[in-house]
Amino acid sequence: MHGSETWTLTKRNRRVLLVSGRKVLRKIFEVVKEGHRWRIRSNDELKELYGEPDILCAIKKSSLRWLGHVERMEPCRLPKGSAPEGKRKRGRPRRRWLDHLRGMGIRNWRSLAGDREAWERVVAEAQVLQGL
Repeated sequence: MHGSETWTLTKRNRRVLLVSGRKVLRKIFEVVKEGHRWRIRSNDELKELYGEPDILCAIKKSSLRWLGHVERMEPCRLPKGSAPEGKRKRGRPRRRWLDHLRGMGIRNWRSLAGDREAWERVVAEAQVLQGL
């Protein structure tokens, strides 16, 4: 997950991450023998056995933490002071952090991010809303 704070995930990326995560969990928790037949575990069984949030929730949490960190930085630091050069790619633009914040119902995020403890509460509330 190194660097996942800055990823912009498409639907395809999300699906691939979830599928590969479930594939690993199926190998870890193995198949179940019921009578004389073997069967693989369902997604719900895997979620119940593992008990931890899926990879997408962890990525969203880390990206929110990173957003607060970048907002508290001084303007001359590299992530804030560097603007992308060149033109945008054709087609629909990728989702931004602000789009995710609006989707979670977070308002006046800049003032909240300035206060470290308040931002930690926002991240914790987003965890609950996202099912973390």
